[in-house]
Amino acid sequence: MTVVSFKKISPAFFLIVEIAALNISFFTAIFLRFDDSTPLENIYYDYYLQLYVLLHAVWIALYFYTNRRNTGTNFTSISDTFNRRWFILILLYSLLLVSLKGYYYSRIFALIFFILLLFIGNLFILLISLFYKRYFKDLYTANYLVIGNDYTVSEIANLLRSSLPHFTEIIEIKTEDPEEFLFSKTTEKISAVISTYRDGKTLTSVQTWCDRMFVEHYISLHEISAISLSALVTQIGRLNVLKMRDEPLSSPFNRALKRGMDLLITLLIVIFLFIPFLLVYTLLYFVWKKSPIYTQKRFGQTGKIFTLYKFRTIDNNKMPKICAFLRKYSIDEWPQFLNVLKGDMSLIGPRPYHLNDIEIFKQKSARFMVRHWIKPGITGLAQVRGLRGEIIDDKHFNERLENDVWYIENWSLTLDIKILFLTLIHVLKGEGK
Repeated sequence: MTVVSFKKISPAFFLIVEIAALNISFFTAIFLRFDDSTPLENIYYDYYLQLYVLLHAVWIALYFYTNRRNTGTNFTSISDTFNRRWFILILLYSLLLVSLKGYYYSRIFALIFFILLLFIGNLFILLISLFYKRYFKDLYTANYLVIGNDYTVSEIANLLRSSLPHFTEIIEIKTEDPEEFLFSKTTEKISAVISTYRDGKTLTSVQTWCDRMFVEHYISLHEISAISLSALVTQIGRLNVLKMRDEPLSSPFNRALKRGMDLLITLLIVIFLFIPFLLVYTLLYFVWKKSPIYTQKRFGQTGKIFTLYKFRTIDNNKMPKICAFLRKYSIDEWPQFLNVLKGDMSLIGPRPYHLNDIEIFKQKSARFMVRHWIKPGITGLAQVRGLRGEIIDDKHFNERLENDVWYIENWSLTLDIKILFLTLIHVLKGEGK
């Protein structure tokens, strides 16, 4: 449930915004890549005019396909859907180059275009979000009625007051007979009802009132929040069930999307760091007089044991100053890009633990194994929030686990991109180990 909702904005508005971002990116890339005359030459003009029309047609088709169910409710959901379209467009463009063997389609142009499109598109969506929130908050000001017959009514009301904007009004009612109370509320505007009842008859009466008054009805899952924050109502056959943990990466499409991003970004990084990698490898070889690559068995996705690669920065409790420098700027982690290419790891995900720690941590929390539902990562949400290095105490363990599980239950392409940027900032600041 979200207070700031873009559902009131026409989907056509966001399409226009995205098309504007596409045009700005396209012509900026043309300007930066070519001189004034080259794009106007007949042979170039025909190719890039066709590309211009094709990009628009594909983007519009992707827009309506990815928004066929809903238009998103907030910046994160709209941005994530935009980023999916952007990634699919890259794949289709790559297929175009391979199939047509287009000599006149510049790869430098494509690189500039896609980077600008990602940045400008998300920037426009963010600006709309901030503007909408700043100047049109009266459109989404809400009054929520929390109703039930036990102590959870107050708990839920207090939780909402602490997490929703200050202009949101929370009304709490504790009653055994909601029908008597609700049907007297015919004039007071209620945006949504959140009920804590569990018996079918009472819930039916609450739903009946909500249907008559055109009010949304939510059933609180507050008592199971300690087990899962991503429960989803779904169906098995004709049976309505509550899926206790709905992780986005259970979708084959999302898994393919994440794997595609891993390969694309990792290949670019490996090409960019190839020479520095060889220099570090050579330097460490002279430091240690043996293999600079250190290997260790780690616990991966669904319990799969894999070999993790790192640069050797400590040996027999000795750490030369150059190795301390490598650790400070996370250079010792570079060989793990090979783990990503092999498919053992992802760029973003929970950090893999030592095998010796697994049994210990399983005893600490019943939710610990949830973090192994997906591939471990070189970096993750916990790491960009300062929860790096070895576990030092129970508080550190619990906070890192909460971040890992939250990431799994709320994964999105936008979240991965955000974590990558935050990781880059931490690395440049020398906030490694």
